[in-house]
Amino acid sequence: MGVMAYSRFLFNTYRGYAKLIVRGCDEFLYSREGVTQGDPMSMLMYSIAVMPLIESIGCKEKYLQCWYADDSACAGKLSYGYFAEPTKSFLVVTKQYEEEAKELFKDHGVIVVLGHRFLGGVIGDKDSQKSYIHGKVDGWVKCVQHLSHAATKTLQAAFASMTKSLQCEWGFIQRVVPDCSDEFIVLQDTIKKCFLPALFDGSLSDAELQLFVLPTRLAGLGVLDPTSMPTEIFKTSKQGTVVIANALTGKDTFCHVSHLDALNEARQMHRKVQEDLHQSSLESILAKFTHERQRSIRRAIKDCKTGVLVIERHNEVRDCLGDMAAQVWSQVVREPIVKEADSKADGPGLRADLGIRGVWTPQVEALCDIKVIDTDAPSHLHRTPESILDTGALEKKKLYKKAVEDRRGTFTPFVTSVDGLLHREAEHFLKHIATSIAAKWEKSYAETCAFVRA
Repeated sequence: MGVMAYSRFLFNTYRGYAKLIVRGCDEFLYSREGVTQGDPMSMLMYSIAVMPLIESIGCKEKYLQCWYADDSACAGKLSYGYFAEPTKSFLVVTKQYEEEAKELFKDHGVIVVLGHRFLGGVIGDKDSQKSYIHGKVDGWVKCVQHLSHAATKTLQAAFASMTKSLQCEWGFIQRVVPDCSDEFIVLQDTIKKCFLPALFDGSLSDAELQLFVLPTRLAGLGVLDPTSMPTEIFKTSKQGTVVIANALTGKDTFCHVSHLDALNEARQMHRKVQEDLHQSSLESILAKFTHERQRSIRRAIKDCKTGVLVIERHNEVRDCLGDMAAQVWSQVVREPIVKEADSKADGPGLRADLGIRGVWTPQVEALCDIKVIDTDAPSHLHRTPESILDTGALEKKKLYKKAVEDRRGTFTPFVTSVDGLLHREAEHFLKHIATSIAAKWEKSYAETCAFVRA
């Protein structure tokens, strides 16, 4: 919907007075000023109404202005606009002009400072920036301590508050304030010494603390380390907003497409740097664990692309499938070794999810590996569920088939979606189990098929 359509809708909405009904009163109370409380269109009305003011002072040779929602700032000699309240106004100057500025504005009540908060960040000298960040960090430390206490009773709520809300606050500050990593060390210590141990109700080793601050796709918890990448975060923010900055300072004309291109390029570069840092950190952390724990972590990362939390659904499918197979075949093994790790060649080992002897051929072991896919994930929006499952089955075959054939076995990929849509090979496998159970129990296929699908 364009601006003209918005303006027409707003005009029709507010061309008459809004009726306010008071309970127990026969008369109406008419709202004659402003917009109705809670109207979602009020911000659009403000934007349309303020555009003439923005355009009239748009001369870049005379004025330098920036707007963010209803916050505005303009430098230049203005004859109209908002009436500023001097006692609530702050003049940010450098150290050498501080005394002169105080003398000039002493009769107006303007507060002269070396630094002050601006649009969620801070402008001014280094000391003012550090003082501002220090105050914010002190508040976040107290919040983390409160969440640590809350985690003893409401674990999930405390974890969600940290990952979905609180750490986003200092993430914003790091995008708009440069060189602030040292100020976050005390916050990092509080997270590692208070919050993470509270989640597990016990002490954690240094390796575990380092692992849990990684993203969930790398076996962490997503409780990010505030000191890991503040410099890169600020650099990415600066690169992504270069088109807007040039337009505000009059160096170039703003282009929406160019801004999106610069923003996407900065994000991609940041993701690459972040991924490289996390991968190198993961390798150094894994070296501190035992071989068995390393294998478990690597398997969780490899099989569960979005993190170790979703491995529960994978294990549930494996256990259910193994229990049904055990009704027919006597030798069912969970997580059989397909190929031993080669320490000399530094080759990784392979483990299947199930090993069942005699499924397809008597006395021949049939190995099965399970994959559960979220077909509604954003990366799969432009593909059909069937093609997604086909790709998952093909990946399993490429990984396992040769190694299974070397040990003279058969391999069956069992690929399913999170909502129960089965790949055709998984469908055939379940039908074979139902047929075998029907023969052993002397029941009809319809009955055993209903049992298997339940």
